[in-house]
Amino acid sequence: MGGIVPTPSGAPSGIVHGGGSSRDPEACPLPPASTTQVPAGIMRLRNERSTRAQRASVPRHPIIRLYYHPGNASLTPHMLLEEIGAPFELRLVDRANAAHKSPEFLKLNPNGQIPVLVDGDLVLYETAAICLNLADTHPRARLAPPLGSAERAHFYKWLVWCTNTLQAMLMHYFYGERMVNAGDAAAAAQVKAHAEARVGGMLDQLEAQLASHRADWLLG
Repeated sequence: MGGIVPTPSGAPSGIVHGGGSSRDPEACPLPPASTTQVPAGIMRLRNERSTRAQRASVPRHPIIRLYYHPGNASLTPHMLLEEIGAPFELRLVDRANAAHKSPEFLKLNPNGQIPVLVDGDLVLYETAAICLNLADTHPRARLAPPLGSAERAHFYKWLVWCTNTLQAMLMHYFYGERMVNAGDAAAAAQVKAHAEARVGGMLDQLEAQLASHRADWLLG
């Protein structure tokens, strides 16, 4: 059966517990062992309490989880997570078995769309929102220009343009049948043709932006 499958990518850094003292043990000899035998049950209880106390003292850092499917909009935040270098875990959403419409996934995103990012108590969907959040929460990665700058404003513009303008029209191109009555292949083909023409103009706009500064990125 299909569903949401964890596929780890990256692992959290291990937490090393220090033990003992760095001083010379001969400088501080241990007291002689007690001759009183402690019952096994009490010793077991003491050990369990000690283990629980040690676990409670370890700070927990939740791993970022990205719910994704290959070839979907989840590719963009996936690339950002790789660029950031922070530990994260991939959760494959099996679209072939409609896992994105399952009650489990709809609790994360009631729209039934991919991607979704979970970071502790934060549950976030919409690709642009996820990307902006990653840029803001990992400033050392320098994924976005400084706040308040003109470059930052253009960063917002192009990010939202990609998701709300270009990607929206690509959805019409790839899934034209969703916009017409079921079984109307001629109408679906017409939607695809019109979308293709619109997408062509958008790609020309991208080319013009890149050519304006002859660099590899939209902002130079």
